[in-house]
Amino acid sequence: MDAITKNHFYAHPELGFWSWKIAPDLLIWSETVSRFFGLPEREDVPKWDQQARLYTPKSFALLQAALSDCVKTGEPFTLLLEGIHSSGKIIYLNVYGAAERDASGKIIGLFGQFIDRTERENLKKALELSCDKFTLSFEHAPIGMAVVSIKGKFLEANASLSKLLGYSRDELLQLTFQQITHADELLEDLERLNQLLAEKILEDSREKRYIHKSGSIIWVRVSTSLARNTEGEPLYFISQMLDITQSKNSVAILRHAQMGLQEVSQGVVISDANRKILYSNKAFSFITGYSAEEILGKDCKLLQGPQTDPETVKRISFSLRNGMDFHGEILNYRKNGLTYWNELSVLPVHDEHGNITNFIGTSSDISTKVRARQILEEKSAVLSTILDSSATGYMVTDKVGNRLYQNQQCLNLYNIPSDIAEDPSWIHQLEWVANTVKDKQTFLSRISLVKENSQEQTRDIIELKNGRILERISIPILMKDGSFYARLCSIRDVSGQPIA
Repeated sequence: MDAITKNHFYAHPELGFWSWKIAPDLLIWSETVSRFFGLPEREDVPKWDQQARLYTPKSFALLQAALSDCVKTGEPFTLLLEGIHSSGKIIYLNVYGAAERDASGKIIGLFGQFIDRTERENLKKALELSCDKFTLSFEHAPIGMAVVSIKGKFLEANASLSKLLGYSRDELLQLTFQQITHADELLEDLERLNQLLAEKILEDSREKRYIHKSGSIIWVRVSTSLARNTEGEPLYFISQMLDITQSKNSVAILRHAQMGLQEVSQGVVISDANRKILYSNKAFSFITGYSAEEILGKDCKLLQGPQTDPETVKRISFSLRNGMDFHGEILNYRKNGLTYWNELSVLPVHDEHGNITNFIGTSSDISTKVRARQILEEKSAVLSTILDSSATGYMVTDKVGNRLYQNQQCLNLYNIPSDIAEDPSWIHQLEWVANTVKDKQTFLSRISLVKENSQEQTRDIIELKNGRILERISIPILMKDGSFYARLCSIRDVSGQPIA
C-alpha cells in the first residue's frame, strides 16, 4: 500500500475504510476496522469468504449477498450488521459499499466504510427493554425531546425535535448539540452540563437559542437532566425542548407596533395564532369602547352578537383556519351593546417555515356608509318596482352598448325570450331585436349612430314584422361635468295612434 493510500486509510479514528480488488482477490481495510473487531491492527485482513467468524450467521449472509449484488449490478449498498468482537461481545456496524470501475466502466473492485454503531444500538436496545413507556412518550411527545451523549452527540431525537430544528432524525444523529447552539449560548451551556455531571444541580431549565437548518434563529425553553446507571455513572443527557419562538416574535411585534400603530385612524389588533389578542390601538378602543387592558387575551368573537351574520362568521373562520386573508363587512357590537358596521380585514403572519404566528386585523366603523347604501338600495327597489310596472319599456346601456338595466316591459315589447334576456352578451339580444323589425338595416344604422355620438338624442318609429309600431326615444345620461355616463332608451307601443 503506498503512502497516500495509507494516510487515507489510517487518518480517521471513527471511520473504518475498506477496499477489495476482484483480481487478484485482495481485501484491505484500515486499522480502525481491525480495532472495531478487536483484531491485532497489523494482522493480515481475512478474505470475505473467511470472515464468517466476524459476524453472526444472518449478518454474514446479508454481507455476502450485498457484495455479490454490487459486483453484478454496480449498485451501492448500506447494511447494519451484527459483528462479533474478539472478546465475544456483539458489535453493530454500518457497512457502506460501492463499485470501483476502470476507465472502460468495468467493475474491478469494491470500496466503502465501516462505522461503529455499537453505542447507539446498545443504547437503543436498553431503552427498548427497560423504558417502553418512556420510548412511547418520547416518540409521540408534542415537544422536542433528545437523548444526548456525555460529549454532546445526539443519540436519539423525536419527530417534534426534527420538526423544530428542520433536520431529519438521521441528520440530527450525525450532529452534536454544540453544532446547532447559538454561539452566544455555548459557554453557558457547557458550564451547566458540567454542573449536572458534578451533581451541583439536578436539572438545567432555561431559554436559549438554536440555529435552525435554514440558518434562522429559533428560541426554545429547554430542560435537561442527566441519566445515570445503578453505579451512579453518567449515561446520557435527556433534554426536552419547547418552541417559544412565536412568543418571542410576538413580543418583538408588539414592541414595534406600539411605536407606529397608536396614531393610525383605523382600529388595529394583533393576536397570536390562537386568535387571542396581544395588542390593540387607540382607534380600536374608540370604535369598540373596550380599553386595551380589557381586550388583552380575549378573542375578537366578543364583538359578535345576536344580529351578527353567522355566514360571515363562518367565512372569517374558514379564511383564518386556512391561512388566508379575509376582507369583508360584519355587524359588530360595542361594549355598550350598540351595533355598528365594521369593515374588517384580517391578515395571517407566517414565520420562515410557513407556520402562522399571528393575525393582524384592521377595522373601520362604516355604519354611516352602510346606512347610506341601504337608503340607496331602498330607493332603487322602489324605482325598480315603478319601472317594472310601467307600460313603457326602459333600457339603460353603457357607452359601448352593454345593458345596465332593462325592465320587463322592454322584453315584452320585443318578445325577447328569457334566456336571451339573461345572456350577459348584449350582442345576442341586439340580433334578436334586429330580426323582429321590418327595416333591419335602418334599425342597426340608428344604433351605430348613437354609439358613435354619445351626446346625440334620437326619436325613432320602429315597425315590427308582427305589425306592432314602437316609438323609441334615446337620450344620454350625463355626469355633473358633462361627461357621458350611460344612455336611457324609452320604448312604448304607439300602434293605432297618429304619428307626428
